[in-house]
Amino acid sequence: MIHNRCLPGWLHRLCNGLIGAVASATLASLGLSRFSPGHLAHWLTLILLYLSLPIGVLLAIVANRFSLIEGCAGGEGYDELSE
Repeated sequence: MIHNRCLPGWLHRLCNGLIGAVASATLASLGLSRFSPGHLAHWLTLILLYLSLPIGVLLAIVANRFSLIEGCAGGEGYDELSE
């Protein structure tokens, strides 16, 4: 008996993109609260914040080769066949 635990392709891509965008936006917001305006690190965190959406789109596109979701879940998503 096979139990399919894999996400549908569109949902896999969506989750992969959302996790990447949220992670980069979270890192950027933490950096914005630490550094004063005008500091180089402040500008870099602003750039990361603006690039969080394109990062999410890029991760959604390359979800077939590099997957954050599959790395978190582990395994291939199928139980062994019992004969």
